[in-house]
Amino acid sequence: MEILTDNEISAVYEELATLQIELDDDPLLYGPKRLNGKIAKTRAMLTRCEQIFLELSRRLHGCQREHRKQTALLEMQKQDLLANDPEVRAGRNIADRDAIAAIKLRSQIEKVQGLETATTDLETVLAVVKVKRADIKDIQNRLKDQIKVCQDEIGLGARWGSSKPPSESTPALATGQLGATPPKFGSDDDVYIKIDAELAAIEAAAEKQPAPAAVIAPPEVLFPAGQVLASTATQSDADEALDGLDLDDPDDLLSGLILE
Repeated sequence: MEILTDNEISAVYEELATLQIELDDDPLLYGPKRLNGKIAKTRAMLTRCEQIFLELSRRLHGCQREHRKQTALLEMQKQDLLANDPEVRAGRNIADRDAIAAIKLRSQIEKVQGLETATTDLETVLAVVKVKRADIKDIQNRLKDQIKVCQDEIGLGARWGSSKPPSESTPALATGQLGATPPKFGSDDDVYIKIDAELAAIEAAAEKQPAPAAVIAPPEVLFPAGQVLASTATQSDADEALDGLDLDDPDDLLSGLILE
């Protein structure tokens, strides 16, 4: 009789979590080998699930048989104490006698309770294995349906594709994300090529354009009206006065100097 330990229970749950497979949206796109590989993988998962189920069933049968045996032995020992043990018979009522007998049979009672717990654990794990086995069988039926659909499409003129299948390192059900849509030939690739060509043409045209020349602001912007330096106005007045003088006449020259 082998009792299922806590580590073994955890190992069974972890292994059952890995027994899953994704179905392709368009199996005709990736060729018949991929579909055949999924069928073989599903068969291997179902075989492993059956092996786990048989092992747990064997242990459950052993625990149930041992539990019945120990329960019957406990009942016989209890009846023997109630009938022959002076300490037990000294009890004032039936409840006291049962309590005294239970104390004397404490180890046997603990053993029976341990077998009950082991049986319950095995039944729970077996129920989970049954659910997983039913899920794998459902996947097998879905694969059969996909084969029929592929045969119908081939009958309508379709052909097996040879596209590279997507990676299955992170299953969709484990991460909570839907798998990527299989690539389509022709349309998407042509659009990406056109976009790359347009971007390259824009970059080339930008490189050929000359750099913009520096723009010099007009004097009215640099020097607004009313803010011209006073020295500029004085210098212009002096130039006009000198233009009006006769340099050959000493009197005009002297008067001009005095005016300055």
